[in-house]
Amino acid sequence: HNHWESLLHQRFPQHRLVVRNLAWAADEVVLRPRAEGFGDPDEHLTFSKADVVIAFFGFNESFAGPAGLASFKADLDAWLTATLKANYNGKGAPRVALVSPIAHENLRNPHLPDGSANNRNLELYTEAMRELASKHGVAFADVFHPTRTLFAGGRGSFTMADWLAVAMR
Repeated sequence: HNHWESLLHQRFPQHRLVVRNLAWAADEVVLRPRAEGFGDPDEHLTFSKADVVIAFFGFNESFAGPAGLASFKADLDAWLTATLKANYNGKGAPRVALVSPIAHENLRNPHLPDGSANNRNLELYTEAMRELASKHGVAFADVFHPTRTLFAGGRGSFTMADWLAVAMR
Protein backbone atom coordinates (compact mmCIF):
# COMPACT_ATOMS: atom_id res chain seq x y z
CA HIS A 1 0.00 0.00 0.00
CA ASN A 2 2.93 2.23 -0.77
CA HIS A 3 0.89 4.80 -2.72
CA TRP A 4 -1.36 5.52 0.25
CA GLU A 5 1.58 5.65 2.64
CA SER A 6 3.48 8.00 0.33
CA LEU A 7 0.52 10.36 0.15
CA LEU A 8 0.13 10.21 3.93
CA HIS A 9 3.79 11.10 4.51
CA GLN A 10 3.63 13.84 1.88
CA ARG A 11 0.56 15.40 3.50
CA PHE A 12 1.87 15.17 7.10
CA PRO A 13 5.70 15.27 6.99
CA GLN A 14 5.91 17.07 10.33
CA HIS A 15 4.45 14.05 12.16
CA ARG A 16 7.19 11.59 11.15
CA LEU A 17 4.58 8.84 10.87
CA VAL A 18 5.35 5.15 11.03
CA VAL A 19 2.87 2.93 9.20
CA ARG A 20 2.56 -0.81 9.80
CA ASN A 21 0.11 -2.88 7.78
CA LEU A 22 -0.71 -5.84 10.04
CA ALA A 23 -3.59 -7.12 7.91
CA TRP A 24 -3.65 -10.06 5.54
CA ALA A 25 -6.13 -10.57 2.74
CA ALA A 26 -9.18 -12.46 4.06
CA ASP A 27 -8.83 -11.23 7.65
CA GLU A 28 -12.06 -11.00 9.60
CA VAL A 29 -12.76 -9.48 13.01
CA VAL A 30 -12.40 -12.84 14.78
CA LEU A 31 -10.68 -14.92 12.10
CA ARG A 32 -7.12 -14.02 11.22
CA PRO A 33 -5.37 -17.21 10.18
CA ARG A 34 -1.65 -17.11 10.82
CA ALA A 35 1.12 -19.66 11.22
CA GLU A 36 1.52 -21.22 14.65
CA GLY A 37 3.59 -18.98 16.89
CA PHE A 38 2.96 -15.89 14.75
CA GLY A 39 1.36 -13.97 17.61
CA ASP A 40 -2.04 -12.37 17.93
CA PRO A 41 -3.03 -8.89 16.75
CA ASP A 42 -2.66 -7.37 20.23
CA GLU A 43 0.93 -8.60 20.46
CA HIS A 44 1.77 -7.01 17.12
CA LEU A 45 0.01 -3.75 17.95
CA THR A 46 1.91 -3.60 21.26
CA PHE A 47 5.22 -4.35 19.53
CA SER A 48 4.44 -1.57 17.03
CA LYS A 49 3.39 0.80 19.84
CA ALA A 50 0.25 1.66 17.90
CA ASP A 51 -1.29 5.07 18.53
CA VAL A 52 -3.89 4.75 15.78
CA VAL A 53 -5.58 1.60 14.51
CA ILE A 54 -7.28 1.77 11.12
CA ALA A 55 -9.43 -1.34 10.72
CA PHE A 56 -10.77 -2.65 7.43
CA PHE A 57 -13.38 -5.31 8.14
CA GLY A 58 -16.68 -6.41 6.65
CA PHE A 59 -15.84 -7.67 3.19
CA ASN A 60 -15.26 -11.34 3.97
CA GLU A 61 -17.91 -11.31 6.66
CA SER A 62 -20.45 -10.02 4.10
CA PHE A 63 -20.42 -13.36 2.29
CA ALA A 64 -22.54 -14.69 5.19
CA GLY A 65 -25.29 -12.33 3.98
CA PRO A 66 -28.05 -11.00 6.22
CA ALA A 67 -27.88 -14.17 8.32
CA GLY A 68 -24.34 -13.30 9.45
CA LEU A 69 -24.96 -9.64 10.20
CA ALA A 70 -25.83 -10.04 13.90
CA SER A 71 -22.68 -12.08 14.50
CA PHE A 72 -20.54 -9.53 12.65
CA LYS A 73 -22.00 -6.69 14.70
CA ALA A 74 -21.42 -8.54 17.98
CA ASP A 75 -17.84 -9.42 17.00
CA LEU A 76 -17.03 -5.88 15.85
CA ASP A 77 -18.65 -4.38 18.94
CA ALA A 78 -16.53 -6.62 21.19
CA TRP A 79 -13.39 -5.84 19.18
CA LEU A 80 -14.01 -2.09 19.44
CA THR A 81 -14.67 -2.32 23.17
CA ALA A 82 -11.43 -4.23 23.77
CA THR A 83 -9.30 -2.15 21.40
CA LEU A 84 -10.48 1.13 22.88
CA LYS A 85 -9.36 -0.12 26.33
CA ALA A 86 -5.95 -1.32 25.13
CA ASN A 87 -2.69 0.51 25.78
CA TYR A 88 -0.42 -0.53 22.94
CA ASN A 89 1.92 2.46 23.09
CA GLY A 90 2.23 2.73 26.89
CA LYS A 91 0.53 6.15 26.83
CA GLY A 92 -3.16 5.21 26.67
CA ALA A 93 -5.83 3.89 24.37
CA PRO A 94 -5.35 4.15 20.61
CA ARG A 95 -7.51 6.17 18.32
CA VAL A 96 -9.53 3.90 16.07
CA ALA A 97 -10.97 4.37 12.61
CA LEU A 98 -13.16 1.90 10.75
CA VAL A 99 -13.08 1.73 6.96
CA SER A 100 -15.88 0.02 5.06
CA PRO A 101 -15.27 -2.44 2.25
CA ILE A 102 -15.32 -1.17 -1.32
CA ALA A 103 -18.21 -2.06 -3.60
CA HIS A 104 -18.16 -5.12 -5.83
CA GLU A 105 -17.33 -3.95 -9.32
CA ASN A 106 -19.26 -5.44 -12.23
CA LEU A 107 -16.58 -6.33 -14.75
CA ARG A 108 -19.16 -7.42 -17.31
CA ASN A 109 -17.40 -10.73 -17.68
CA PRO A 110 -19.64 -13.77 -18.18
CA HIS A 111 -17.26 -15.82 -16.02
CA LEU A 112 -17.61 -13.51 -13.00
CA PRO A 113 -20.64 -12.46 -10.94
CA ASP A 114 -22.04 -8.99 -11.59
CA GLY A 115 -21.82 -8.17 -7.88
CA SER A 116 -25.40 -7.00 -7.37
CA ALA A 117 -26.15 -9.58 -4.64
CA ASN A 118 -22.79 -8.99 -3.03
CA ASN A 119 -23.34 -5.22 -3.04
CA ARG A 120 -26.62 -5.64 -1.16
CA ASN A 121 -24.72 -7.52 1.53
CA LEU A 122 -21.80 -5.07 1.52
CA GLU A 123 -24.21 -2.20 2.05
CA LEU A 124 -25.70 -3.96 5.09
CA TYR A 125 -22.26 -4.52 6.60
CA THR A 126 -21.18 -0.96 5.81
CA GLU A 127 -24.21 0.39 7.66
CA ALA A 128 -23.46 -1.91 10.61
CA MET A 129 -19.94 -0.49 10.75
CA ARG A 130 -21.31 3.05 10.61
CA GLU A 131 -23.64 2.33 13.55
CA LEU A 132 -20.89 0.80 15.66
CA ALA A 133 -18.45 3.60 14.85
CA SER A 134 -21.04 6.10 16.04
CA LYS A 135 -21.80 4.06 19.18
CA HIS A 136 -18.11 3.91 20.12
CA GLY A 137 -17.24 7.43 18.98
CA VAL A 138 -14.64 6.35 16.45
CA ALA A 139 -14.00 7.65 12.96
CA PHE A 140 -15.70 5.90 10.06
CA ALA A 141 -14.83 6.08 6.37
CA ASP A 142 -17.56 4.88 4.04
CA VAL A 143 -15.76 3.87 0.87
CA PHE A 144 -18.53 1.51 -0.23
CA HIS A 145 -20.94 4.17 -1.51
CA PRO A 146 -18.40 6.28 -3.43
CA THR A 147 -16.86 3.21 -5.07
CA ARG A 148 -20.28 1.87 -6.02
CA THR A 149 -20.97 5.19 -7.76
CA LEU A 150 -17.54 5.19 -9.40
CA PHE A 151 -17.89 1.63 -10.65
CA ALA A 152 -21.38 2.30 -12.03
CA GLY A 153 -19.96 5.12 -14.16
CA GLY A 154 -18.63 2.62 -16.69
CA ARG A 155 -15.32 4.42 -17.20
CA GLY A 156 -13.21 1.27 -17.15
CA SER A 157 -12.32 -1.21 -14.46
CA PHE A 158 -10.72 -0.19 -11.20
CA THR A 159 -10.26 -3.34 -9.13
CA MET A 160 -7.73 -6.14 -9.34
CA ALA A 161 -10.46 -8.57 -10.33
CA ASP A 162 -10.04 -7.51 -13.95
CA TRP A 163 -6.54 -9.00 -13.86
CA LEU A 164 -8.08 -12.26 -12.71
CA ALA A 165 -10.55 -12.15 -15.59
CA VAL A 166 -7.71 -11.71 -18.09
CA ALA A 167 -5.83 -14.62 -16.52
CA MET A 168 -8.91 -16.84 -16.85
CA ARG A 169 -9.08 -16.36 -20.63
